[in-house]
Order: sequence, then structure tokens, then C-alpha cells
Amino acid sequence: MWFFARIERIETVLFVLIGGESMGNCCEDFSAVCYEKADQRIAVLFDEGSFRGISSQAGCCCGPAGVVTGYGTVDGTTVFCYVQDRTVSEGAMDRTAAEKIKKIYSFAEKTGQPVVSVFDSNGGSLKKQQKTLSAYGELILASSRLSGVVPQIAVVCGPCGGSAALLAAAADILIITRDGELFAGQDEDGSADAAAKKGLADFVVESEEEGMALARELIGYLPVNNLSASPVFDAVEGAGETPLTTLCDGGDLLEFKAAFASDVKTGLCRIGGMVCGMVSAEGCLDEDGCAKAARFVRFCDAFSIPVVTLADVCCMTDTASAAKLASAYAEATTPKLACVTGKAIGAAFSVLAGKGAGADLSLAFEDALISALPEVTAVEILYNDRIAAGESREVLTAEYRKEASGLAAARAGSVDEAIRPETLRSTVISALDMLSGKRESRLPKKHSNQPM
Repeated sequence: MWFFARIERIETVLFVLIGGESMGNCCEDFSAVCYEKADQRIAVLFDEGSFRGISSQAGCCCGPAGVVTGYGTVDGTTVFCYVQDRTVSEGAMDRTAAEKIKKIYSFAEKTGQPVVSVFDSNGGSLKKQQKTLSAYGELILASSRLSGVVPQIAVVCGPCGGSAALLAAAADILIITRDGELFAGQDEDGSADAAAKKGLADFVVESEEEGMALARELIGYLPVNNLSASPVFDAVEGAGETPLTTLCDGGDLLEFKAAFASDVKTGLCRIGGMVCGMVSAEGCLDEDGCAKAARFVRFCDAFSIPVVTLADVCCMTDTASAAKLASAYAEATTPKLACVTGKAIGAAFSVLAGKGAGADLSLAFEDALISALPEVTAVEILYNDRIAAGESREVLTAEYRKEASGLAAARAGSVDEAIRPETLRSTVISALDMLSGKRESRLPKKHSNQPM
């Protein structure tokens, strides 16, 4: 048995050379193999003493599988996991390792429990490359079958290249350590910073201990599957002066993709003890901002996590991405609350905060601006004769803001209620409680055709 240690990228997949035959000819017991790295990661993730291995004796004549598989509890919730360990057989993916991982997906599918996957491998078996490539495909299929059924959290703690990168990126939430690598292309920048800036990574952490602890924290926010309710916690008062921090218990938002599309904040929070998905959009929404919000809304909808949207948006710059975002909101059947806290101009109102796109409750601050056009343009068109007659633009703009205010929108029925900022939190908590029993059916179909 022998390996090439970490080698250069070959085409789009990392490979290591492993000798040996299939596990069918092997009679060795690998249960005593020391998976030190994997054990350390498992110890941080699971409640003390709760982890139980599955297929721990599995291996082949070329050595033990470079992955530990099993289950345990996280604050009492059963969670399945597979944890690669690069110090054992290079963490290489081969048929044996793939079968162990497939068994984890199978158990998660049968029981409806979350999956945490930890990636740290120098690649797949080069000697058995055809079987290795097929194995990756089978794992991607197994993960896809579970998408939207149970939460899947991927933690990249080392090299994760080629097909393995596709598997990791398909998870609901992706965490990468500062020294982790994630790449599918030969010349792709696989650094953690690059993954964060491209929106691939939801979180970048400094160490694998921090990554495993974060995975544990995230499980505490999520329902165990798509048919279960989210956890409920004791309510804590909001903190801070912004609408977002005022809404969130303790002012805390577990922000997703913080380094990507900074004009949109997305993340999980608790509002009155209830777990919610938060979308806070400010300024001008570009392609990345729309993609970030759309991905997050679909994630929340898959697990019936209520979505609270705060909108202060003056424009949307890309039609295709705006259409994706509109589709995500329109398709979502989870409870949806929206509040215009500043401006909502044109399509931004229709997509993010309007009743027409399916918001169950549409709110606006009394002094918000809800307009089909930017106020400067609207004033120029509506009051052109009065401007020509010498009336002050400032006076006319103030007059228009009253006509396009949140209070005027409520009177016209465009929003359900105009509120004052100090009542935002109590209004949202009451609405979330009212919508907790929401049930909505749609026309039967295979799936929608998502805009490009």
C-alpha cells in the first residue's frame, strides 16, 4: 500500500495513487485505526459520549477508509455525520469510503435527521478512478435526494477539490476554515476568502474547532426535517437602534454570506423566541444581492422557517437576477412578513414587500416612500407645469412624499398597515404568532422553471 501525498491538481479533480483490491477480498478489521483528526472534530460537534460509529470496521486491502461515519446527538437531537480524515489513507475517496457515506445518507433519509459532512481529503483513488468518479456521482445524487428534506451542513477543513467540491457546495450551509480549499476548476482560486467572496461559503472560520462548534450552533436553529417545526426559545428583548437589531432577540443575527453582496444581509435570528430568516436589503440591489436573497429565501421555505424582510431599496440593477428573486418570494409558502423601512421604488416594492408577490403581511413605516419611480423623476413628471410656473422643487418633493408615503399606501391598500418604528417588534411578533399555523397549497406540478 502506498500513496502520493498531496499532489498538484490534475484536470479538475485531486487524486492520490492507492494500490490494492476491492474490499470484498479483505478480512482485516480496521476498527482500531487511529482517526485522531476525525475524533477531535466529532468531539466538538456531538454531546459528550453520544457518538456511535457505523461501518467502523470497513476497509480494503489498500488500507482503512479515510472517513469516519456515524451518528450522535447535538443538544439531544440525533444528527448523522461523515468526517474525512486526511491523516488516514490521505482521506481518499474510493468505493469503500463512498459506501460508508451512502449509508449515512440512507439513514438520514429513513429517519429524517440532519447530516453534517466534513471534507478533508487529498482526493480520490487514481488506481480505481472510474469507480471513484462513479462513487462521487452517487453521493451527489444521494445528497440531492435529501435537499430540502433534512438540513445538510458541510464543513470544509482541508482540501476539497473536483467532484467533492460540488458535493460540499450542494449542502444547505457551507462552512470553510481559513486554511480550507474549495475548487472544481484547475485554475480556480480555492481559498476560503475566494469562496466567501463568490458566495459559495456561508461562513469562514479561523479553525476547525470553531467550524464544528458553528455547525452545532446552526443545528440548534433548524428543524430536524421539512415536516418538523423549528425550535422555540425564551424571548429576549431586541437591542440596538436599527430596525434589524431592534427586531432580533438580543440584537443578534447569525449572518450568512457576510462577505458577499453587502447590500443585502441574510441570516437566522430569533424574534420573540421564534426562529426566523431575516432579509434586510438596503440601497440598490445588484445581481449578487438578488442571488444571495433568493438562495436564502428558498432555504428558509424548504424548512418552513418564516421569512421577515426589511426593505429600503431604491432600485434593482439586473432584470434576470431580479426575476430570480421575485420567483423565490412568489414560490415560497412559508410565512412571509415584509416591512418598508425607508424606500421601496418600483420593482423593489413588488418583489420584496408588496402583497402582490405573496407577502402574508405587508407593513410600512408611516414616513416610508413607496413609489413607482424615484421621487426626483416622479416630481419632474407629475408637477412639470407647476415647476415651470416657478414653484419650489423642495416644496413639491415634500408634497409628493406625503402622497407616496407608507401611510398613503396603507390607505390605498397597497400595504396592510402603516406603523411607527417603535411598534415594529411587537407587530412582527404578534404577526408571527398569528401565522404560525399557516397552511398553503399550490397547484400540483413537478417544479417551477426558475428564471435564468
